[in-house]
Amino acid sequence: MASYRIFGDSIISEAEIRSGKVDFSCDPLDDPGNPLSTDGDIKGFTPIGKGKPLTVMIREVYTGRYPKKGILGGSKDVAVLSSVKNYDIFSASSRALNFIMRKAGRRDRKAGPSAYENGSALVCYSPAILTDSQIVSIQFAVDDFPGEFLDTVSGAFDKLGQIPLLLPHSGYLMAASGLIKIASGLGNSIFDDRAEFSFDLSIDFDIPGSEIAKADFRLLADDSLRMEDYTYDPQRGLIDRSTDKAYDGDEPYVILSLDGKKREALEAFKPTVASAEILHRFMDMKSGSDVTIDTIVAGVSLLSDMKYRERAEDVQRRIADTDDPDIASALESELDAIIANIRSDVLRP
Repeated sequence: MASYRIFGDSIISEAEIRSGKVDFSCDPLDDPGNPLSTDGDIKGFTPIGKGKPLTVMIREVYTGRYPKKGILGGSKDVAVLSSVKNYDIFSASSRALNFIMRKAGRRDRKAGPSAYENGSALVCYSPAILTDSQIVSIQFAVDDFPGEFLDTVSGAFDKLGQIPLLLPHSGYLMAASGLIKIASGLGNSIFDDRAEFSFDLSIDFDIPGSEIAKADFRLLADDSLRMEDYTYDPQRGLIDRSTDKAYDGDEPYVILSLDGKKREALEAFKPTVASAEILHRFMDMKSGSDVTIDTIVAGVSLLSDMKYRERAEDVQRRIADTDDPDIASALESELDAIIANIRSDVLRP
């Protein structure tokens, strides 16, 4: 598998970017004639970087050769899962259930859940990035999910809003304020790591030898595809240059977007993820039960705020101790990013 940056009408691999042969001196997002630019009728991207917000969203899923045909046909439910590593307040990776493509067939494409479906295209949100790099993973799990499982998922999404359902441990789903025990045997493939395929994207902000991540669309696909034969249209998907038709081959792909706009409605994402990592260690419930965990999420959020407050005070001391204006300026930028991660006004220095 490989990740690609969509640069103008070209789709460029990470290997090409690292080679230094690609000219990024003129970003095509600044070209008014480019469909991905900030001018015109299409909303442009907000730059990303260390100290700035980051939203990663699923923009398109193409199933390719999946689901494989069986005796009863080829249509099955496809669960779209995501996970993130290296966020600053938790170390382990929490998987999340974004949405389920009901009765999906081969070569189906989906631009996230529709207004009539439960689910979330959100992969992650951070109010200010402090890490040098992080890994985003997308998985598809193909299964025939029982109706009662789908009803449970639907109910959890109704409570949740824009944040995806977290999977803190085998047999559990976590909404923003509740942990739900799933009946044994339901939706096994989304818990047991038997996903049919998986894609990884490294988002690098301060890694030597790597191109600094930009706000744009990213394509995750098999590296056997000849990307020079394709371009990308935000409305139509991956397009064959020779025929001007949407790609309909066997290789699945995912399109993500990286954007730096501040989104206050998503600020509950990080403490919720951190709570999921803690909860699975000691929660034991009967199947079908629902436990309210507002207090636990609030506690983890408070712990996170206190951690950032201590870090902010340390940076303030370093600013006071330095006479170098360049160092002081860099520390001021770091301080602003740290404070942006503190949700409680009371704990902001």
